[in-house]
Amino acid sequence: MSFHVKPGAPLSREVRRLMDRQVSAAIACLETANPAPSEDDIHEARTHVKKARAVLRAGPWQRAA
Repeated sequence: MSFHVKPGAPLSREVRRLMDRQVSAAIACLETANPAPSEDDIHEARTHVKKARAVLRAGPWQRAA
């Protein structure tokens, strides 16, 4: 899945929107598990967290190593 930044929208708002979507999806994966999350639920949640991290790492605020 690719991330889509809305043209003309402030970058900070778009980053928040993308982060919120991924973190909310990760939480939903773990909350809907009954009674405890399965390995697949945990894997899906971790995937969403990694996508959220990718949003932060792709930003212009990231220093070159």
